[in-house]
Amino acid sequence: MTTTDAGGDDRTAFDSLPPEEMVRVNQWCDKFEQLWRVAEPSLPTFIASIDVVDSPPMRSVLCLELIAIDIQHRHLRLLECSAEHYRLLFPHLDRRELDRVFAEVFSGPNDNASSQLRPNQQLGDYVIKERIGSGGMGVVYRGEHRLMGRQVAIKVLSGRSANDRTSQRRFLREVRSFAKLSHPNIISAFDARLEGELLYLVTEWVQGEDLAQKVARGGPLSVQDAMEYSRQAALGLHYAHTQGIIHRDVKPGNLLLDPQGAIKVLDLGLSRWILEEDEGSAESLTKSMHLLGTAAYMSPEQARSPLASNQQSDVYSLGCTLYFLLTGTPPYTGANAVDILFSHARDPVPDVRSSRESVDVRTADLIRSMLDKEPSQRPPTMADVAQQLAGLLDHAIDASDVESAIAIERPQSSIRYRRSIGKYALRNYVLGGVLFAAIVFLIVMLDRPSTERLFAALGVAPAPTVDANLGITMNGQSSYGQIVGFDIPLPDSALIEASITPYHGSGPANLVTWTGDRIFGLFVDQQYRWGVSLADGVDSYVEVSSEKAVLGQQQVIGARYNGRTVELFIDGRKVQTSRTAYSMVANETTLYFGGLPHGSLPLDQGTRFLAGKLHRLRISTRGLPTPVANTRDLLEMPESTLALIQFSETNGSHAADESSHGWRVRLVDMPAPQTVP
Repeated sequence: MTTTDAGGDDRTAFDSLPPEEMVRVNQWCDKFEQLWRVAEPSLPTFIASIDVVDSPPMRSVLCLELIAIDIQHRHLRLLECSAEHYRLLFPHLDRRELDRVFAEVFSGPNDNASSQLRPNQQLGDYVIKERIGSGGMGVVYRGEHRLMGRQVAIKVLSGRSANDRTSQRRFLREVRSFAKLSHPNIISAFDARLEGELLYLVTEWVQGEDLAQKVARGGPLSVQDAMEYSRQAALGLHYAHTQGIIHRDVKPGNLLLDPQGAIKVLDLGLSRWILEEDEGSAESLTKSMHLLGTAAYMSPEQARSPLASNQQSDVYSLGCTLYFLLTGTPPYTGANAVDILFSHARDPVPDVRSSRESVDVRTADLIRSMLDKEPSQRPPTMADVAQQLAGLLDHAIDASDVESAIAIERPQSSIRYRRSIGKYALRNYVLGGVLFAAIVFLIVMLDRPSTERLFAALGVAPAPTVDANLGITMNGQSSYGQIVGFDIPLPDSALIEASITPYHGSGPANLVTWTGDRIFGLFVDQQYRWGVSLADGVDSYVEVSSEKAVLGQQQVIGARYNGRTVELFIDGRKVQTSRTAYSMVANETTLYFGGLPHGSLPLDQGTRFLAGKLHRLRISTRGLPTPVANTRDLLEMPESTLALIQFSETNGSHAADESSHGWRVRLVDMPAPQTVP
């Protein structure tokens, strides 16, 4: 069989580039592909914006790679992409080079997934020895170089990208740049080839087991081993980061332990290719076992945009991995990948010591910092992680010693506790019952002032009564609020409900806005009509009703999103709306209310701050409740509640979320709660 490169003749040109220029070519190609995901970029304009490239070979390679990307996207969108089109744009390029790029993009797909290799079958320079296993990326074989006798691992890749010439070109370009890297804690990539119908990667062969297998076989690791293996992984990943490479799939199954105790990071260079296949596929979130395994170790920001993740995302994933090595389970679990990703985004960071008491407090603090929802609050680099782990290893206590001591002490303390309960329980129950009956009797028989004096005498505060008229005043000019750390992307079903007494303002203005890759919110337009907005990556529009805000009167406004439809509710009643296209692009995933700070969305002229008094806000997801008709019903908190804010309970510039998530709510330019006149 004759080996043919998807990259054609430019393989030698690309391979001849220094590693740093290879990485730069990949980075510029990534940026151009990201632009195509949101708009129709101009290739000449993009090339003109690139920093001056002193190396003519690099400029030539980069230009051809960008043209290949441009051809593919323009072809999919039925835009002009003929060879003549590019000859006119780039007259200095060799015509044969352009023709070759076109041939690669439009060549027919290969059915490589159906190919099976057999022992002793020859594949290029290698002889297949045995099949090792299979996974999300394809089938893995052990092979041997025919001339050198070197043992190698051969990964035959499958999936959509393996059958697409432009994706093959991208894969070969990136993996060849990774092959120039060398570090003792990274599996070395030797080559990547397209031979006949097979796209495959050749790496060094390491005898050993990955850490997922090791934990499955023997249970959680000792504290020292877990930290030492994580330290070595951090060193390898730090080296990759310094070369401009993000792994994006750090997990126990991608950390291989060799017989000498050295950790080797696997699949560096494949992760972006795999995630690119899964991106945008809703089915893959629930059915792909590869992504399901990955979801347990995926950072919140990576779940929102896998290809835009950075080194802080790898830090998060390594923190999840260390947690797993110490406890035998990842920090967040769920029925499916979607549930797990939501847990990463919204659930508090679990304390590893609740599952493994012998873990040192400083180790638990390091894991907690690595799993911080906010990337900027995590250790800034993998080098910092490795350094902290090295320091902790000097003082680590082996789990078996501490756990043995705990096991000896626990039964005695438990016996003492049970005895104390047996001795005093009956007496406490009797006294408590008598006291409760007396208080109930007095509350019924006495007037309210007397009851309050009784509570004061007993030193007990009565349950607070909630005034539905209390709320925070929004001035319509600069007042707004934000749920701090709210980085949950909009799911496929959501309900926003807000109780508000609107005042006269200068609309349009935003009442509640959930921003991110998808945008969902409530607003009033220029005529002060209520409306709901949605941008889901496919459509971007507003739905406006004919009903106006009733000034000075308390209303409950609700917006429900289900799939790609939105509905508007006023006081629990669904109202008719009309749709108008409206462009929205968010800068971050968060939730604002009362208005939007400058720069949150590309807005038209006019203020976006709402004048009025905001009383309550409830956000629900999954199993949505029926939209309520009055403010008091917003106090209910079903299991679907993601946030519930009672604005009669504020503390200076902050309010409290009463849901189990305990969000911190920031208030800007809002005075203390006041009663509506």
